[in-house]
Amino acid sequence: MTTAARWALPLLLREATRNVLNVRSRMFSSVLLATVFGSATAAFSALDAHAFNRQLQQLQAMGSNVVSFESASPNTTVLITRSSCEALAQDGGVQRAGLLIDDGIRDVPELGARVSTYSASPSLFPRLRSADGVLGVALGSSNEPRRITIEGAGTRLLVAGLAQPEGIPTNTGVIFPLPAGTTAASACTVVLDQFASPHVLASSLAAELVVTGGDIMPIRRLTPTLDPVAQWRARPGQYVAPALGLAGGLCVTLLTWTRSGEMAAYRLSGTRRAALATILTCEALLTASVFATAGIVAATTLARFYISATEVFLWIFAGSAIWVLAAAAGVVRSIVVGAITLTRER
Repeated sequence: MTTAARWALPLLLREATRNVLNVRSRMFSSVLLATVFGSATAAFSALDAHAFNRQLQQLQAMGSNVVSFESASPNTTVLITRSSCEALAQDGGVQRAGLLIDDGIRDVPELGARVSTYSASPSLFPRLRSADGVLGVALGSSNEPRRITIEGAGTRLLVAGLAQPEGIPTNTGVIFPLPAGTTAASACTVVLDQFASPHVLASSLAAELVVTGGDIMPIRRLTPTLDPVAQWRARPGQYVAPALGLAGGLCVTLLTWTRSGEMAAYRLSGTRRAALATILTCEALLTASVFATAGIVAATTLARFYISATEVFLWIFAGSAIWVLAAAAGVVRSIVVGAITLTRER
């Protein structure tokens, strides 16, 4: 410990560093704690995001993000223009959109009897832009293109399709491009983005459609009881970094209180309260920096699992700031309590 006469700022910083990084000091345990807490923050955030993604994937497979705009009355036939429906694919929150028409059952020699066939917009099935048709995922065992023969239409080259959610019944069929003369249909199918809210978007999307014959309404293939995106935004787990930062800072405060003899030695040797406060504050900053560094390193490694890595980084920085604030209680007590009282607490 340096004498009071030599307390310049560089010496204060060096003293704080020695107190924290010396493996024999009590404060070294706070370094280990900060490393564990920072890494745990990143790991928990990754597990939380992974569980949320799995929940979304399950709901999407069941059709939670599929919306079909159809007639509001079963006794009324409406026509939705192809151009207005396909234009929805350019809207924010929309993954793809277009017309999907059931063309009935056909016998296809290469696939078998009674194969369901559909006509669809390329904006709903993007693979239609590069092939004569798309083969439903249940009909193809490989990703290689296949040629099939359609009676009266000749040979078609089909590419393998992707699995479609409930509400788009093409997994067991063949999809062809809409004929150039098709200008309208009775329904418009929309697949929303992963984090879009159907309740919010449905009315605005419906307003963009050009419809004749009556009113339309959005029909969802699956309406979850609770909105998973709203639940995610309100989840308690997002506060794990501030919570661990608070816990870590309080542990530093408790460690500082157990160093009464050391604090008394500083004070009795002539160290002023401001200098002691600077040393203890630097110790708290160092341990908080370890927390932040461990969290950022771990979060960078796990970034591919996050919904937003930037959000995780910001929470980690918030946790380190709370760490310093919570540790301030130990700083205040050490400079407010008299040196004689600190000596008695040894």
